[in-house]
Amino acid sequence: MAKKDQRVRHFFEEHWKVLLTLLGLIALGVGVTLGTVALDRYFDTGTASRGLDWGPALLLKVADHVGLGLFSVAILGIIIELPHMKEYFRKLIENTIISKAFIKQLNKSEQERLQERTLEAFFGVEELNQEGGFYKFYVNKIRSHIGGPFRKSTNFETVVELVPNRDSYKITDTIAYSCKKGAEGIQPKVVWTTEWDEIEDILQLDITATRPEQGAIADWYSFNKATNQCHRSLKPYPRGHGFTLPLDHYGSCDGLVIQVRVTYLVSRERPLSWSMPCLSDGFSGEIQFPSNLEIFVDLFGLSEDALPDKANLPQENGFWKYKIAHSDWLLPDDGFSFYFRPKKVSAALPAPAPPPAAPARPAPAQSNQ
Repeated sequence: MAKKDQRVRHFFEEHWKVLLTLLGLIALGVGVTLGTVALDRYFDTGTASRGLDWGPALLLKVADHVGLGLFSVAILGIIIELPHMKEYFRKLIENTIISKAFIKQLNKSEQERLQERTLEAFFGVEELNQEGGFYKFYVNKIRSHIGGPFRKSTNFETVVELVPNRDSYKITDTIAYSCKKGAEGIQPKVVWTTEWDEIEDILQLDITATRPEQGAIADWYSFNKATNQCHRSLKPYPRGHGFTLPLDHYGSCDGLVIQVRVTYLVSRERPLSWSMPCLSDGFSGEIQFPSNLEIFVDLFGLSEDALPDKANLPQENGFWKYKIAHSDWLLPDDGFSFYFRPKKVSAALPAPAPPPAAPARPAPAQSNQ
């Protein structure tokens, strides 16, 4: 019983101003109603068939509505101030504000401001969009990828071979992934391009696109330098080597499987790079290279955990297998670069000479008894 009395006292101490205002509104409403009754009696002539003039009738109507309004506001205020009703209306307003339907009906500038204020409240920052802050960079460079198309289950294999009688490597890259759609469909094109000075030439490029339906036949797009044949859908890169393949006619084919296989020549003095052209949910693969070479890798956007232990690389048919795996997301242009050096062969060192023998100790003298 004491606890109940304490809760009631606490409620009145916390809301006494509101309750006083509500009682004032009720008293004012009672006063206005009494005034309306008095005016009604004052203007009443006792002749039922004769109505009031428009002026007194309007005054009575206004006074009647004002009294009713004051009563309504007072009663609504009491209901809202009750703890459980207050919590109900608070949750109702919260659910309305954070609902998708409410946010969608806002214009773009209102949505931007709502997002900014939400982040300011979340991070406890007074002004998130201040000049020179990171928020503008986030909006322009990173936020656009949310809800956009991305790659999934990217897998690659790079095979490096030495070209006889030539200071070049022959590289064969195989990249496979599935296209996941965003708000506007899947990625618009497949890209494999390099600048003029990055590689020497492309020998062969094959792109296959397979729809996710069971039993679907892969569409094949090929370029062959030896026969000078190129599929009409492949668009040459005007500022270097390589091609792009538009994916317009695949529409929003969620799960479209892409495989790119390209063979090219590159100078042994040039480093090679592997980067994401679009957002990707993880990737894995391996680089195979001759056992007489040593590999050096530089990462950008990846953690060091993605690399294997160079001291324990598996070897097969004279090739090292350098496996790389990254399970997290990659932003566009994240990836790695790598280059090779001839592996140093340690010369056999001569066995160290044995230490000189210690001089013999003289026998102890024996005395004659």
